[in-house]
Amino acid sequence: SIKVPVALNIPKTYSKEAIDLKLLISDERKTVDYSKSMSIESSFRQPELSFDYIVHDGTSPSSDGNQNGIIEMGETIDLEIIPQNNGDYLADDVAIDVKLKHKGIRTISKKSLAVGKIPPKSNGSTKTYSFIVQRSAQPGQFTIAVRMEQAVFNAYEEQLVFTIEEEKVETFTIGQKKGSRFGYFGDMEQDRL
Repeated sequence: SIKVPVALNIPKTYSKEAIDLKLLISDERKTVDYSKSMSIESSFRQPELSFDYIVHDGTSPSSDGNQNGIIEMGETIDLEIIPQNNGDYLADDVAIDVKLKHKGIRTISKKSLAVGKIPPKSNGSTKTYSFIVQRSAQPGQFTIAVRMEQAVFNAYEEQLVFTIEEEKVETFTIGQKKGSRFGYFGDMEQDRL
């Protein structure tokens, strides 16, 4: 008898629960002709991409707005994307592609944001996608398509729906001291006493 090692090259994307093999043994004289089918148990692991996000309207260094958590005309918005790998296999060469087309919205960031590797059950490096909601933008809904590509395995895509609100009118009073001739804040009854 002799031991012969058999090497199998199994692709990363192989997802069946078993590997079916057929063993054939023969010799040069053709006196041995043996065959046997066998099955080897297999388990499949893969990355499972997803992401979380935060919308900044003046709450990050590069955004500009009134910090009320509402996307309004005249604001510069940062969409902070937090890539995640919920699977039990390394996600490699991850990149985020963002598509945003809406009249009155001008993008500042590149369409493609490189993330790199994301270990299993981990978050990747946060990426920021910035855009300006011009005052000419129509109020209402708009969509941002976020697609996460990776090496070998399937991509993940999600459509985010947001709403543009009309710019809020800010009011202020000029002159807050008595005698300023512009009016002032305070309790008029208390001031008369």
